[in-house]
Formats: sequence, C-alpha cells, structure tokens
Amino acid sequence: MLKKDLKNIIITALLFALIYFSIGAYLRSDGPKIDLNKVYELIRDSLTLTAYFLAPIAAFIIYNKWKVEHVEKRLEIDSEDIVKAIEENAREVNNLRNLIEDPSIYEAENQSEVGIKFETLDFTAHIIKSRLERLQANTENQQVFIQKGKNIIKLMVESLVLINRLIKINGDPSRRREFNPNAKKLNADLDTLKLEIIELSQLTTSFRIKY
Repeated sequence: MLKKDLKNIIITALLFALIYFSIGAYLRSDGPKIDLNKVYELIRDSLTLTAYFLAPIAAFIIYNKWKVEHVEKRLEIDSEDIVKAIEENAREVNNLRNLIEDPSIYEAENQSEVGIKFETLDFTAHIIKSRLERLQANTENQQVFIQKGKNIIKLMVESLVLINRLIKINGDPSRRREFNPNAKKLNADLDTLKLEIIELSQLTTSFRIKY
C-alpha cells in the first residue's frame, strides 16, 4: 500500500511540474525562437516548486501510513499472544476440572497446592483482561475481539468458581445433592468456553497486515 501511495505522489509531482513548465513556457516564449537559459530557468523553477509543495505532503502521507501500519502490526502480534495465553489458561482450567473427583486433592498436604493453582489461574485471567483493555480498537472486528476476549475471561473465572465449589461439595457427603446441577453447569460453561476461544482465534486472521 505504501508503494502505491508513493507512486501516486510521484505521478502527481510530475504532472504538477509539467503543467507549471507548460504554462511558464507559453507565457515567456518569444515565438519559434528557443532561449535555452529560459528553458533551464523554467525547469529549475518547476522542480523547486514541486519539491516545496509536494515534499511535505509526501512526508505527511508516509508518516501517517507508517503509523497506521505500526498500530496494525502491534495489534496483530498482541492479539495472537492474547489468544495463546487464553488457550493455555483454558487448558489449565480443564486440568483443574479433572481433579474434582481425584481423592488425593482432599488430602491435607495437597490442598495448599490446589489453592495456589486456583489463585494463579485467577490472577493470569485478570492479567489477560488487562492486556485486552490496552488494545487499540479501530475497526468493528477489533472491538468484537476485545469484547469477546473479556467475555471469555469472565466465563473462565466463573468456571474456576464452579470448580472450587464442586471440590468442596465433593468433599462434604452432606452436600452431594448439589453436585450434579453444578457439574452440569460447569460442563456447559467449559463447552461454551471452547467454542468462544475458537471464534476468538479466527478473528485474529482479520488483523493480519496484507502487503
């Protein structure tokens, strides 16, 4: 795109110089006689004026083009990194879900480790949310990406709350009747989470710069 813009600027500059030269030659002509000094002066003035008027315009266009492409490239890299972080966190959430019915997690020596896993995943989810909020959204797709990412983080945190609840329910025989409804809700949320992450990943393809 930048090459195309530069090409248009060069063509415009040449046309401007040609028009100026033609008008100047007509006004300063002495009939059929050619004065090489006047021709030289016209060529020199044409090129000088072209540089004065069009060089700043060219610089402005090139700078703005670079700025837009820089922002787009940053968004492309950041969005892909965010999706990878979300995918990794979602895998860990699923791994934690698989521990619900593991008897070993109810042993005293393992409960501290499980608690640390919850805190780490919750902290990571909020870090990802913070990164989403720092993204610059200039198009509708970018706005959709940010909002969908925030929804995924919200669902992820809610899933962590449900997993923690299910672990407590499973460790308390008097609350067994609460297990199935909560487990059903968790499974539905994790299925939704998986689909939302796939859609989020697909959105990143629209951010790739086309050269």
